[in-house]
Amino acid sequence: MSFDLAIWRRAPTAKTAMIVEVYDVLGDGEHEHPAVGMFDAQEFVTAAGEMFGRLPESGEDPTQIYVADDAGEVASVSLWAWTGRTSAAVHVSGPFPWRRSAIGTLLPLVEARNLMLYDPHFQTVYNNRRQYPELRAER
Repeated sequence: MSFDLAIWRRAPTAKTAMIVEVYDVLGDGEHEHPAVGMFDAQEFVTAAGEMFGRLPESGEDPTQIYVADDAGEVASVSLWAWTGRTSAAVHVSGPFPWRRSAIGTLLPLVEARNLMLYDPHFQTVYNNRRQYPELRAER
């Protein structure tokens, strides 16, 4: 069994209730949703590969990185960057026993870039904040 996660930037007009809808739309192959903002999804994937180790046979799409669990066992996790006209996201997939390790591994990158991470298996959202420093700076 495998897990899936999604990473995106919350649009300023997004409502928390839209999160499941956003995931369903992204999971159906769409790359646009008004609750999803734009960010450099490929840069996120590249940074994850540089920080955690990219598998030698890994391509650009998907990029596979190493994730270790608490016992030191290692698995590969795949990251795909999706970019539309006004929205971007990163899809993450891997073996289910490494779901929590993948979340813990990726969360510092998510938080540093003011993104959010959604775990559809447990309907859990990480870093679901309305922080828009570029908007506050303009006021």
